[in-house]
Amino acid sequence: MSSDEPLKRGRVNDEMLPSFPDERHPNTLPVGDVKVAVAGWIGSTNLGDELIAQAVCRQLVNLGADPLAITIDPERTAALLGVASVEHHRVWDTPRLVGTLRSVDGVVFGGGGLIQDETGPLNLPFHLGRLALGRLLNQPWAGVGLGVGNVSRRSGRQMVRRVMTGARAITVRDPASQDRLRQLGIDSVLAADPVVAWNGVEGTQGTDEVIAVSVRRPNVPGQRTLSTAPPLDGAWMANMSRTIDAVASSLGLAVRFVAFEAEQDGELHRQLAQRIGAECQLVEPNADTVLAAVGSARAVFTMRYHGALAALIHGRPAVLVDYSPKMADLAADLDGAMPALPVGVPDAGLAVQAMDRAVSRADDLPEHLERLVARESENAAALERLVSPASR
Repeated sequence: MSSDEPLKRGRVNDEMLPSFPDERHPNTLPVGDVKVAVAGWIGSTNLGDELIAQAVCRQLVNLGADPLAITIDPERTAALLGVASVEHHRVWDTPRLVGTLRSVDGVVFGGGGLIQDETGPLNLPFHLGRLALGRLLNQPWAGVGLGVGNVSRRSGRQMVRRVMTGARAITVRDPASQDRLRQLGIDSVLAADPVVAWNGVEGTQGTDEVIAVSVRRPNVPGQRTLSTAPPLDGAWMANMSRTIDAVASSLGLAVRFVAFEAEQDGELHRQLAQRIGAECQLVEPNADTVLAAVGSARAVFTMRYHGALAALIHGRPAVLVDYSPKMADLAADLDGAMPALPVGVPDAGLAVQAMDRAVSRADDLPEHLERLVARESENAAALERLVSPASR
């Protein structure tokens, strides 16, 4: 549906948008002399994590290295990245992972929010376990573009201190992550999320008269995994739909729901859209089109970190919903140019005020983007220290 076609008020339109700029690099990357395993959250249905994997693999290729993705879905990774991969999702995948790690020349840990236990107690052991295997095999490693959230469990803090030592370099994506990692006894260099400077991002073709909305389930204390969290509270759904409706109405815009993780967000977006009076689209893009799906909107309301980055890259005013420390961390890093709202009980009045502030600060976004892009170069420097012959 193009921006000049009418949307049906108070109803959900399920048609996918027909075209956004293709932001994807060619799906076959040249092979370098140094093979590097990339240990992130790769192969998931979360488009933000897939964008990070694309950006990190491209940086490695630019340095003459041959990336090998550690993935939970080799077929998805082959189609998206065009690089070799090894599956590591369950315990019985570990022997094959060990064999693969013996054959590489180094390990990249990251990027993204791997250092946290907000999403469940299994998150840290899963991600740090991969790095620990690489260290046991005496593989050099670097951490790149890491987000560090809350590590509330003592066992998790001990694991970070034990495993994240001896790095060639560690970079983090924001000052708050750097502070939290320092409190855990690990030094790092301040960089930015790898996606913010990825040259696969293209400009949008005009601006659509919609507000891009990306809502996800909030993290629930005590949950083991997000997928096993209890059903959403009806009061939360009512408040969130009222809030989205109020912000859209204040701007005179229709609503484009953009799912960064269709399996988690799609039905949630559908239920929210059925509750609001604004004109609605439901969009489930892929990694090629998601940044443009957000960036072509006139404004953004997001619980997704890379929804905020898409807004920043394209200079769109945005309100961030602080379901996780990383959203408030990004808002602080942007000096409040993208205000953060608490997720607990969404408030329509506060959200409208926050969007008004975001619109008034939109002219500040290009300067913030330039600053983060310059800072992001530290990721490439860290990777170069890992793969350069002088460091081996």
